[in-house]
Amino acid sequence: MVPSRILHSTSIAVRAAYVFAALSGFAFLAQAAWPNQTYFPVDFKYFWLSGRLWLDGGSPYGPELETLGKAVFPGVRINPFFYPPSWRPISSLAALSPPKTAETVWATLSVLAFVLTAWLLAGVSSQRYYALNHWRCFALYFAAIALLVKAVEIAVIIGQPTPFLTLAAAALIWSIHKRNAFVAAIALTALFLKPQLSICVGAGALFIPFLRLPLAAAIAATCGLTVYGLAVDNPLQAFSDFLHNLNLYNAYPENQPENMSGFNFITNALFGGWTASPFTLALFTGVLCCCACLILKKAAVAFHDTETALTMVICFILAGTFIMPTHNSDLLVAVIAILLAPRIKTAPMRVCYLIGALFVMRSMSLSVLFADMPGPEKTVIVSFLDTIGLLLLLCPAVHLLWRQAQPKPPEARSSTRGIMTAAIAPGD
Repeated sequence: MVPSRILHSTSIAVRAAYVFAALSGFAFLAQAAWPNQTYFPVDFKYFWLSGRLWLDGGSPYGPELETLGKAVFPGVRINPFFYPPSWRPISSLAALSPPKTAETVWATLSVLAFVLTAWLLAGVSSQRYYALNHWRCFALYFAAIALLVKAVEIAVIIGQPTPFLTLAAAALIWSIHKRNAFVAAIALTALFLKPQLSICVGAGALFIPFLRLPLAAAIAATCGLTVYGLAVDNPLQAFSDFLHNLNLYNAYPENQPENMSGFNFITNALFGGWTASPFTLALFTGVLCCCACLILKKAAVAFHDTETALTMVICFILAGTFIMPTHNSDLLVAVIAILLAPRIKTAPMRVCYLIGALFVMRSMSLSVLFADMPGPEKTVIVSFLDTIGLLLLLCPAVHLLWRQAQPKPPEARSSTRGIMTAAIAPGD
């Protein structure tokens, strides 16, 4: 741990170190976003192709996607489009430019999304948990996210949408901290673009008074975007093709249970290949979160309390990423767990947090250690480390939430209030 006196020092060397940390993170991501004329992002091409079809009034869920894909990207395998119809406005905007230009813009915006993510999370931490000003907290958070989380670089290179979903998760946290319902509605709408990562948040938001109105607005906006996405030449056929594509998702090698983290990875390994469908898992996840909220309500948890709401949202996002099948680059939303670090007080939970963070941040790097050993392929090792890492991160989050559920005597509440007042005092 870096001594507090160094973090708060006003010396030129320390100030320069903060600037260097932030610029190093930005430079690292900038080189990942730099246009590569010999490579086109694996994931982004699907958003560009689908947007092109939507702009022409067609559907991206039928065979037209593969036909267009082979014409624009010859020699490249084109999978079906698995994302929901609510992506139409974003995909259409991306397809207004030529593929290479659109890719560069997408990558640049991905980097800026991580900058804003670090800025929003730092704003919450600097005011609630650290006696450190916003800029210094931002420099530390951004450097940690950009330089330590391997999936950040990969997401920028392959054109993943997860940087924007990570920003949405951070914006939701910030909106709860600031009690900004408008930002909360936008953040929830953005999170619903990837339902498997947001079903937990939606279930939990039903029990948080502040989030109920933003949740209703987000659901209405998502329904509207879905209708707009299906407003093509043959909407019924487009919807049928969309459902058909979802059923084909596991047919592709990269989407097999052993190559993705989550509940299915565990059951596939333990029960000889048994897995649950994404729809079943989504329903299970939503019901599980609702049950957890009912238990907390029975324990007299103050759902209107800002600190409790923040912890709940972190728990539910981590639970969603742990249960639902996810690739390593989908786990970027777990960076919001950085807000747990200053609040974990017990040694066992600190160990869980540190090991879990290491596994999630560097699972691809750690998998190299097993490269020369007989056994599963590297992708399976990555999925195993991601699954264990998410479970370990979830443990301190749940523990912290349960501690907040325990009643405190008046003198303890008074003492806690004094400690929090001292913690958010300005450092510079």
